[in-house]
Amino acid sequence: MTRTALILSYSFPPANDPSGQRAYYLGKYLPRMGWAVKVLTPARADACHGLSSIAWPETSAEILRAGLSLARFRSVKTVAMGHAAGFRHADVRIARCFYRLSQMVLIPDKGVVWLPPALRTGVRLLRSGDISAVVTTSPRFTCHVAGMALRRAFGVPWIADFQDFHYLCCSAGKNRGFRRWADKKLEGAVVRLADHVTFVSAAMRRRYCEAYPEHAPKFSVVY
Repeated sequence: MTRTALILSYSFPPANDPSGQRAYYLGKYLPRMGWAVKVLTPARADACHGLSSIAWPETSAEILRAGLSLARFRSVKTVAMGHAAGFRHADVRIARCFYRLSQMVLIPDKGVVWLPPALRTGVRLLRSGDISAVVTTSPRFTCHVAGMALRRAFGVPWIADFQDFHYLCCSAGKNRGFRRWADKKLEGAVVRLADHVTFVSAAMRRRYCEAYPEHAPKFSVVY
């Protein structure tokens, strides 16, 4: 009987984001190892590097697009950081205030707006009984939060794929107060509850082994 993996990724082609490309290739190569693949991603692509004008080769993976994303949020960030021309100083200040507020409210990240539809679709698929494992890939860290919820609810094997740092080497240096505490707690919970954790580099794996030595045996690198 063919096993089916459900991959949750906030980005997927035609978005040019590296995170989406990794999800694409997981969907491409896992079937060669005997797995059927379903990819769950937002209905509207959120592409920080734009949309590809080149058609991506089809894969045997079934692509499920559900829910929304904050696709326009990046334009607000661009204005707030002063990287957009033609805006009044007052507009930049408003965008900067909005961006800073969103950094405190949108936990773990802006992908949290996709969490409800992602969970609804994930629950429906898992209740059908044909999902053998869940794979979540970040960024966005929201994908791991969804995977953690599905793992707790259904006991399905769960692999958390880290393409970037969340609390370690990242949020720990930028955020303070409640946001820093929340990032630390969420990252620790994901590392603790995932059945396996993969990283994109050996250096990243070493950093997490230092921070979470008790979980190091379930850490591995997938280039």
